[in-house]
Amino acid sequence: MSKDALEQLKTQLDNTGDDPKHSESFAQLKATLERGADDPDDMPTLLEELERSIILFGDDHPDLTKAIRSAINTLSLGGL
Repeated sequence: MSKDALEQLKTQLDNTGDDPKHSESFAQLKATLERGADDPDDMPTLLEELERSIILFGDDHPDLTKAIRSAINTLSLGGL
């Protein structure tokens, strides 16, 4: 279930488009998503990164922020 949420978030990130202001942060979040999907021990780090991303992207990318919130909720329901 949590892998589905991460995949949906990765898709949303890919569909966000070019944003020079956030390009480095997008790349960092994508890398964190990859690690979190591959290694359950990285999930706490992933949650921290997702929470930080809500603040960072909130005003400029509301659809992405919605996908991030959904992933956080799904991961939290999974016991993380």
